[in-house]
Amino acid sequence: MLVGAAARLEFEFTLQVELAEHDPLMESLLQRLDDTGCSDALVGAGATCFVELQFITSATTAEEALQGASVAVERAFQGARVTRIVPAPDTPSAIDSERPGKTSP
Repeated sequence: MLVGAAARLEFEFTLQVELAEHDPLMESLLQRLDDTGCSDALVGAGATCFVELQFITSATTAEEALQGASVAVERAFQGARVTRIVPAPDTPSAIDSERPGKTSP
């Protein structure tokens, strides 16, 4: 192990994302995620313009894991926005359940 190298941890969380428009082609959605580095996302679609993306990702901090996933998702889908972050029950408590400024439903 390198001196000063931070240990990488696994973080599991779900991003709830509101898309700017309905994307009827799930295959296209999956390809755009893969193109922006989100190949570790499990996708669930329900209501029109809303998707849930479940991640199990490696990072040195929870903030790094969330930031990387959020940025990649927002790059993959023009105008999309992450509306909620849901941590897995056994994920380190550093992952807040929502972004700052959001309120619980």
